[in-house]
Amino acid sequence: MTIRASVALSFVVLISGFATAQTAEEKKAALAFIDGLRDPKTGAFAVEPAKKGDALKPSIRACNGAIKAMKALGGEVSDAAKVKDFVLGTLYAKTGAFAEPGDKPSVATTAVGVILAIELGIEKDKLKASMAYLKSNAKGFEDYRIAAAAIEAWGQDSDYDEAAFKTACNDFLSTSREANSQGDPRDLASVAVVGLRVPKLGLKKAIREDVLKAVLAGQRGDGGWGKAGAKGSDLETTYRVVRFLKMVGAPPKDAKELEAFLASCRNADGGSGVAPKQSSTMSGTYYAAIVQQWLRELARK
Repeated sequence: MTIRASVALSFVVLISGFATAQTAEEKKAALAFIDGLRDPKTGAFAVEPAKKGDALKPSIRACNGAIKAMKALGGEVSDAAKVKDFVLGTLYAKTGAFAEPGDKPSVATTAVGVILAIELGIEKDKLKASMAYLKSNAKGFEDYRIAAAAIEAWGQDSDYDEAAFKTACNDFLSTSREANSQGDPRDLASVAVVGLRVPKLGLKKAIREDVLKAVLAGQRGDGGWGKAGAKGSDLETTYRVVRFLKMVGAPPKDAKELEAFLASCRNADGGSGVAPKQSSTMSGTYYAAIVQQWLRELARK
């Protein structure tokens, strides 16, 4: 594969020294790491490097992360047709569900499959059953959270169960607030993003200014955000929170510390782990690349 370089709501937050720190060499190294996760046989991407003697294991999630991360890093995938073939090969035409190779279909995988298929320019007619599968099979907040991303990718003409969405989101928020009266920043950001992605839900309580305040206040000493009860931050939680900040146009309270956290997750192989001192994966590299992109965009506002 060849990688070619190419170059609502509004909240005002005053900060100083807002600048991104990722260098051109670091971007190049990240692109090379992603390139190394491409399976030569299928053209699709794997979540992590193969262990000695094993083959790479391509996945839908890894392909989605790779394509978006490459764009964020200034690169692009050559021979995207191979990735399209791989994606269509994971689609069950009768049910519309997507499944990772060797695994069972799920709402999460189907939602990512829809997002990736639309990104690759696959015709929506081939995905109508997939949207129906999401509507019929979503159970619990995490299913609805990822389904919301598929709905956003599909567009305003998508069909979904508004009442079920609202119930899942409100139940999730209630549970979160039982554990923390103010709500956990990760949880608040996750629900707020659903409300912003699917505006017809009318989840106004999930995007109030106090959610923004809680999210900004929840930035940890290491510069990122983490799961409730965890001592350190992680890139997946940080990605969820910064997605919310990007959607409402609000920079983080301390961008420099966030940059330092991103750097702490970066490894010598060019990729990033989902937390400091963890091995590089496509997931960690994707989260880091997208958060860097959002920081650049927020810095230009």
